[in-house]
Amino acid sequence: MVEVKKTLLSLENAVTIERIGQKLSSGESIDASDYLEVVEITIYDEGATVTEDVLLKSLSKVRELQEIVARLKTD
Repeated sequence: MVEVKKTLLSLENAVTIERIGQKLSSGESIDASDYLEVVEITIYDEGATVTEDVLLKSLSKVRELQEIVARLKTD
């Protein structure tokens, strides 16, 4: 049962990463809920690979940069 739960978690995480990646590819901003999902994956998915970890860290940097760009646009 534990293996099934881990597999489902990995699939859910893959779907989340794909959805966020599509948003970024289409030029959309990621919102706070997307960022929180990324943080949760980083914290709770023990099976995340190094590549996934790098991607998740990259997404958090993208979020930071989007906030900076938005702030600069209002200045």
